[in-house]
Amino acid sequence: MPLDFLPLPGTPVEELDTPALLINLPVMERNLKTLHSFFAQRTSKVRPHVKAHKSPVLAHRQLDAGATAGGVCCAKVGEAEVMVHGGIKDVFIANEIVTRPKIARLLSLARDANMMVAVDDPRNVAELSEAAQSSGVSLRAVIDVNVGLDRCGVEPGPGVVDLAKLVTNAPGLHFAGLMGYEGGMWIEDFEERSIETKARIQKLLDSRELVERAGLPIEVVSAGGTGTWNITSEIAGVTEVQAGAYPFMDAHYRYVPDFDISLMVLSTVISRPAKDRAIVDCGHKAIGVTLGLPEVAWPEGAKVAKLSAEHGSLTLEGDAQQLAPGDKVWLIPSHGGTPVNIHSHFYTIRDGILEAVLEIPASARFT
Repeated sequence: MPLDFLPLPGTPVEELDTPALLINLPVMERNLKTLHSFFAQRTSKVRPHVKAHKSPVLAHRQLDAGATAGGVCCAKVGEAEVMVHGGIKDVFIANEIVTRPKIARLLSLARDANMMVAVDDPRNVAELSEAAQSSGVSLRAVIDVNVGLDRCGVEPGPGVVDLAKLVTNAPGLHFAGLMGYEGGMWIEDFEERSIETKARIQKLLDSRELVERAGLPIEVVSAGGTGTWNITSEIAGVTEVQAGAYPFMDAHYRYVPDFDISLMVLSTVISRPAKDRAIVDCGHKAIGVTLGLPEVAWPEGAKVAKLSAEHGSLTLEGDAQQLAPGDKVWLIPSHGGTPVNIHSHFYTIRDGILEAVLEIPASARFT
């Protein structure tokens, strides 16, 4: 977006052009305080997962809030590049990096920052070791353990020890520890979620015990996420929790009541074809449908019926039937990470007024 078209601080939110990705600053700040003050009283610390916002400005705010592991984690080399270039000097790519171009970019970052990466395959370990030696840098590595998500990761047990030994003996690599992601369960009941979380984390801790019995020291046991933040953090042996969504939240995360939704997409009514129907200028290309349709935060009585590429169709009841073309509708994404990866800027709002426009420099960086 050309800078000439960006609104100035002080602009009322109702005057913003749409679709616009908004951050309610007081709500986000309250979310940060809730989580970081909690970790200030815990042995484990938070390692903010920046895939949720893709902004070094917001990453610095999280680190400044304290009680962190000293850095952030991310999902992509492209995100890591943005963070390091934005002044973040401790970055964990909680993912396997396997292609030669990505490995080269990773090791380039290791010249300027403390980089850590996940591994689950001997061939990848050999490739990373060779590249690190050629580049003259050292790279920290953690073993990714499959604790139940059935995505990446070594199966718990002796295979973890074998790979840990391989990393330990690989020139250019430093064996740092283990990681496992027990999230993705989406269990609404807290007690049920707690039982399942502890069962999955136990697989990680059992693997830790095996590795330590083999004489290999472990510095890092990284796990967790926003959905299990106050469960995983209380389990002895976990050193850091990879929480990402907590500053923003979204419709999907309503089962985690500890944080409030600060991220919304502002849209404008462009057509009123029927008394009980309105069309807004926000389709799935502007908000996404990763985990379902968005919710309407305002006005009450409006509901998203369907989305096409550029249009959102709302059904209207009660006072919502007073909507007219030009009126604003506030939408809550089903998954906050999707619009963050779509939009180029955040519009930060305080008391209904635009405070700042923040670039999202890692949006659409799929590599």
